[in-house]
Amino acid sequence: MAAFLAYRSPSPSPYMDNDADADDERMSASPSPTPSFEHEHEHDPDGEMEMDRSSEYYDSDVEGAPSVYSYASSRDGARFVREVHGRVCNAQNELYALPADDEECDRIGTQHLMLKLALNSNYTAPHLVKRALSRPFPAAPAQPQANPFNFPGLPRQRRSVPQQTQRRALLDCGTGAGQWAKEMAEEWPDVDVVGIDLAPQFRKRAANAPKNCRFEVDDVTLGLPHFKGAFDVVHSRSICNGVPDYPAYIEDLLLTLRPGGILLLVEGDLQLRNWDSSPTDPEQSAMQRVLFAAYSALKGKGSTVDAGKLCARWLGEHVGKPGGVTFVGEDLVWVPVGPWLQGTDERTRRLNYIGELMRRDCKLFVRSLRPTLIDAGYRAEVLDGWIEDADRELEDLTVHMFCTWHYAWAEKAEGELVRTVMDE
Repeated sequence: MAAFLAYRSPSPSPYMDNDADADDERMSASPSPTPSFEHEHEHDPDGEMEMDRSSEYYDSDVEGAPSVYSYASSRDGARFVREVHGRVCNAQNELYALPADDEECDRIGTQHLMLKLALNSNYTAPHLVKRALSRPFPAAPAQPQANPFNFPGLPRQRRSVPQQTQRRALLDCGTGAGQWAKEMAEEWPDVDVVGIDLAPQFRKRAANAPKNCRFEVDDVTLGLPHFKGAFDVVHSRSICNGVPDYPAYIEDLLLTLRPGGILLLVEGDLQLRNWDSSPTDPEQSAMQRVLFAAYSALKGKGSTVDAGKLCARWLGEHVGKPGGVTFVGEDLVWVPVGPWLQGTDERTRRLNYIGELMRRDCKLFVRSLRPTLIDAGYRAEVLDGWIEDADRELEDLTVHMFCTWHYAWAEKAEGELVRTVMDE
């Protein structure tokens, strides 16, 4: 088992601050047209509606239904978020109950760094991702040239119209604080990156995003027809607890891909594991007790919270189908919960640092679950006691556990399919 460690095997909104309007130009309510990055806005006298009048769009092929308005924190903050038992959550989808505040952004940032180090990359199947984002577009069919002399009268000069350059595009579903989308935009400056989420918690970080990165407010559970055939890579991470029908969600994601595009799915597991890979017992671990309660509460609300271990199987159902996929790959990443591994060699030190990040993530995660568990009927004082017990367990490292992360990916079919390959 050691060989698989940490790598493959309406209240006032806190977003309604006065200095945030400079960030608002980088985001809009979805669906939107091209992922435009530089906007000029005209404001109505009453400040009630800010229509997007810009004609200066960044070149892109990401098209869809027109935007209705552009997000402004001073106007729309309370529209997208709500307070739930002392935490700020999204106001669009009650099933996804994790918060959307600064504390949650910090947790997501810690989790992002942990997964990046555990995978040693921002994505699996790097050769497939790189091929999808760097491949040339098919040559446009030659257009017949008009003869300027085939009409009566004097010849006139034709005006040359420059053709828009096609660009590859990437979609990040459930972008959270937007760190993954920003880093992908930095790695791929010639690719348009769009991050979407239920709430604009990415707003405070959007000002530092590259020019080719854009964020939008969107609910993926309502479908993504406005992004049909618009992207070459689609990434979805840690979103299953807010999705009631994950197989249908996969179908929606496949529709957003261009032929030959790559779909990347990443989901964690609320069932922690012991060294021998056996499930950790909630009676033996305070951390697992909280996670077990959260699993039961989310399943009771209709969430496909256990989708991670089934993603590859669901993707496999699309192999060989029209508009389906050509193959499916999967990976399982084991991450120690805390720096409890023994040894001083470089590999062990690296794993213990990853484990330390996982421990920080867990401490914040049990607090993020508190609103969901209170809604499920647990008393606040009981939960606070559980959180204290989990903190003590994580500090003392009395229980040695792993968290497992499920990775699955697939390539969108170019045409009719004839074979199945369950590996990269």
